[in-house]
Amino acid sequence: MSNFKSIKAQLLAAFLVFTIIGGVIAAVSFLYFSKINSIYALSTATQNISRLYLKMIKSEYGFFTYETDKSEFYKTGTSSYIDEHTNFLNQTRAGISNIVQKKGYREFGIDDEITSINKDLDSYEYIFKNIVNKTIIKGFKDLGIEGQMRQYVHELERKAGTIGVEEILMLRRHEKDFMLRNDPSYVDKLSSKVQEISGMISRNTNLTADEKTNMKMLLLNYHRSFKQYVKIGQEIGYKNDIGLSESLNLYKNKIEDHFEVLAQKSVVNEASLLHDLQISFAIVVFNLLVFSLFLSYVFSSAISKPLKKRSKVLEKQMQGKYIRDERLYTGASNEIATLQKNVN
Repeated sequence: MSNFKSIKAQLLAAFLVFTIIGGVIAAVSFLYFSKINSIYALSTATQNISRLYLKMIKSEYGFFTYETDKSEFYKTGTSSYIDEHTNFLNQTRAGISNIVQKKGYREFGIDDEITSINKDLDSYEYIFKNIVNKTIIKGFKDLGIEGQMRQYVHELERKAGTIGVEEILMLRRHEKDFMLRNDPSYVDKLSSKVQEISGMISRNTNLTADEKTNMKMLLLNYHRSFKQYVKIGQEIGYKNDIGLSESLNLYKNKIEDHFEVLAQKSVVNEASLLHDLQISFAIVVFNLLVFSLFLSYVFSSAISKPLKKRSKVLEKQMQGKYIRDERLYTGASNEIATLQKNVN
């Protein structure tokens, strides 16, 4: 205990205390800037997954616009647009998973949006794959259901004979009009024409029974294929407001709304968290500074007070007023007390 009363020990203690205070301020500053970096990282990550999602939607648009009228897609079932779409979808999911694992995620207040985006992405992916599969089944030109229709109607044209090729061509005209306009009235017109041609085959005396049966079977198969083509087209949705296409757009809109809310919350929460951090940091630093000033006063008083007392004694001694006051050094064991004893 006596060692601590020395000036050297007091200065060393003061240095140690202020070093600790400096270390605390440095640690608080590190935590503060680390927290800021976490907030910025979260904000940046939410912006990145939004951009990835938009790229995914662009790939979807490219597929429906440019790929569905290419025979190669129907032959192989593969598409560069689908590959891009899958890649961006996986990147979006990975980005969401990365956000959830980041520090400070819970404080960001975006749990509901992240959960909803994940759930709606699953539904969106299921519907998109369903549309792709049904599109392949529907076919194009000589492939799929459309290919079957062509095969049956071409065979009918070759065997039309006395019933007239123009009747088969009218049948095909209704088919093409439907494909171009997606107007249900042409479905009825085609069905009426099929009944009319079937009756003409039955009444044609130039055809044998086997020829009539064969032609009617071709006509029946063509009509059946056409109805399958219409049905699967309705399931997909000829327009974006019906069928799977409507559901796909519904989920896209929901996901876009979630991303919009996510962006808004990110901005608001980022500003709020930064504001709270700044206040907390300012309070901690201010308290540490006040505490350091208090300690400065304590240590300076501990050193200066004895010096002032010894200074007064020395001043009187120099004036010839020798005073031996034991209270000036009794019980003291620091360098100042030793000096005073020697002077006395």
